[in-house]
Parts: sequence; structure tokens; C-alpha cells
Amino acid sequence: MDTPTILKKYTPDLHRYETIYKHLHQNPGLSLQEDLAARMAATFLENLIGFDVRTDIGGRGLIGILENDSGLTVLLRADTDALPVKELTSLPCASTKREVDIEDGIEKYVMHACGHDMHIERGAGARAMIDDGLYDPERHACPIPDVVLGQHVMPVVAGQVGTRKGIAGSAADSFRLTVYGKGGIISREANPQDAAVITVGSVIAGMTENIIADEAALKINVRNFNPGTREKVLKSIKRIVKAECDASNATKEPLFEPTSNFPFLINDESITQKLSDSFDQVFGENHIQNCAPLGGSEDFGILASEAPNKEGGKGVPSCYWLFGGTDPELIRKAQETGRMEDVPINHGPLFLPVIQPTLKTGVEILVTGALTFLKKR
Repeated sequence: MDTPTILKKYTPDLHRYETIYKHLHQNPGLSLQEDLAARMAATFLENLIGFDVRTDIGGRGLIGILENDSGLTVLLRADTDALPVKELTSLPCASTKREVDIEDGIEKYVMHACGHDMHIERGAGARAMIDDGLYDPERHACPIPDVVLGQHVMPVVAGQVGTRKGIAGSAADSFRLTVYGKGGIISREANPQDAAVITVGSVIAGMTENIIADEAALKINVRNFNPGTREKVLKSIKRIVKAECDASNATKEPLFEPTSNFPFLINDESITQKLSDSFDQVFGENHIQNCAPLGGSEDFGILASEAPNKEGGKGVPSCYWLFGGTDPELIRKAQETGRMEDVPINHGPLFLPVIQPTLKTGVEILVTGALTFLKKR
């Protein structure tokens, strides 16, 4: 039985999942604080026949293990964390939730502004699960995967899926920088052919308008797609900031405090080709090969790079693909009017994937991905 026939015959009624999606969207949780999503996922898997569910892995992480005789093992990854964004969609299922962020102790609005409610992260989950012994036989004993697969919803036409070999997502380095002056980097330090972005997302200095602060703290994020550019830009930031502080007669050296980092998201070429062949069979012209890389960064690859392999080392192949979640009519109108900037994007307060066909497509892609490696030949 081919994959399209399997999907047609066995795909369940998705109406109940639409209700779950709306409930999760209305009740989001920040990274490492996804209590509701973790409970709902665990309960749902426990009610399905054949799943061995293990919870509390690195916090709210969990796994559902479905065994089906001997053969390859496929790990399908899902993320559930929301973002500190105030939702402005005004829809009935819009989030109005506020909660204290354990990262800094500040109460914030919370929204699923990146679509993780659809494919259930700020990026702490994978590392936390690995550090807590995800693959350790004496801890959580997750079966060692032969391949790791994942996906992310994007603001492109709902129903489309995109694959890309090689580097599919940027590396990211975040840090807190305490300085007395700052200067530009990108225009002078990076080759114009290499994408590199420096974002100063937060500036904290002083408590009131009539007192000059004696220090300023900047929260900085650096993203790029080239290992050489990554190293050069990070060194340049430190060099130029130090020079600016010296020129300003700063009373102390600038303080660099790393807060997070993400590796490059690299899709195994052989695995991606096999998936592309399967996606062609199921999605036809709605499968876009060699799609644009993910502009953001992901901790997904850690699940593959930290997995024990058959050679006695670490690292198994993986692939991460993108799929559309935006109403086709909305994109059509934006294209006609030349106003593509009006299409809500990830991390924005108006981003909300259209439920269908996004949900159906997401399910079909994951099933197709798994069957690519599990189906009897």
C-alpha cells in the first residue's frame, strides 16, 4: 500500500484536534513552563493504544514510544513553548494570558506567536532533555533513533511543504553585554554575500530620567548561516566594544555573559532526498524543493547530534522541513497589492496559522516522513 493510500484510509477525523489546538493557543506557556501542553500531550498519548509514555524529562519534556517489531527507529520531534508577546489577533481563541518568566522573574504577556501550538521554542527544551539523560538507559531510556525528523510552520501558503539539503537554519549566539558605548559591526565586518544579523533586543540603563546611569546592559542576538562569518562577527563585536569602552575611558572592562547558543541547522543530504521523493509522491506541486532556509535558529539538531550512533560515537542524521500556515487568499491579495509585508510573520502579535489545511498538512507530512523509513519495502 503506497503512502497516499495509507493517508486516505487511516487519517482520523481532525475536528477534535482543532479543539485541542484552540485550547492550547488560548493557554500558552513560556519555554520550560509549558505545564498544560505537557499534561495534555501525556494524557492524549496514554489514551492511545501501544504508547509507552515517559514524562518529566528535563522539566516538561516527554516522549511517547510506539514499538512495532524490529527495524529502524524514527524520532519525531515536536515543540510546545510560546513567546513573551501580547497577542493582537482579536480572535475568539486569542491568548490574554500573562505569567512570570522564570528566566528573568518578570511577568509578561504570552502568545503562541511562532506556531508551536500547531506542531506540538525559545529553544531550551532539547538541551534540557539531553542533559537530563534522554538517551541514558539508566535515566529515561529513549530508544536510540536512526533518524530524527522535525518541522516548523511558516507564513507561506497553507498546504505547501518545503525541504532543503545542507544548512537549513541559522546559528544563533545570545549574550548580555554590559558597556558604556557601542558601535556598528555588520556593514564593515561581514561579506555582503553572507547573511548576518545582529539584534539588540533589550537595553537597560538607569531607573529615572534625571539620573545618568553608570552602566548599560544590552541583550544581543547574533544570527548567520556561515561558520566563518559566525566566528568573525562574534570576535568583531568584542573587539569593537572593547575599543569603544577604552576610547570612552570606561571605568571597567565590558562584561560579556553568554545566555544561549544554537548550532547550525544542517539537514542530511541523503535523508532529505528520501523525504523529498516521498513528499513529491504525496504533495506533488505543493512540495517546494530547495526552499529558503529558516531565518531563525533551532535546538532541534541537538537531539540528533547528541544521540549515540552505531559506530560508538555521537550523531545520527536528521532533517527539518518547513510547511505553510497562512490563508492562501490572504497571500494572494497581498501579492496582488504588492503588500506582502502585511502578511503576519512568526514572532509577531498577529501571527496565527489558519487551522485548515495547516493541521491536515502537518499531520500528513509527519506521517509521510515516518513512513519513508518505517514502511515495509
